Amino acid sequence: DLAGRAPGDADNRARLLAELAGVPADRRTARFRTVVVLRWPSGTREIVVEGVCEGRIAAAERGTRGFGYDPLFAPLDGDGRTFAEMSLADKHAYSHRGRAFAALRRALTTP
Repeated sequence: DLAGRAPGDADNRARLLAELAGVPADRRTARFRTVVVLRWPSGTREIVVEGVCEGRIAAAERGTRGFGYDPLFAPLDGDGRTFAEMSLADKHAYSHRGRAFAALRRALTTP
């Protein structure tokens, strides 16, 4: 509780940066994971997929797009930009959600 209110995204990012102050870049690893479950109403079929995005927490906020930790999270297989610096299309190509739903699409189209 911050001054009688629940913390918001900016408060959470500020706390994360404070907690990681002095931690070297190679130790600021992070991971996002999304699990998607699609179950048919009959219960006869279920598909479970996941998407994972490994990354690092930047030393300072960068970018103006997105929400949550996007200004701090830079995917390891990206080009160094944080999610908040990427276009929506670029973010979906790297993000855990984008990867999970791409896996779901593949599972639905595979016989």
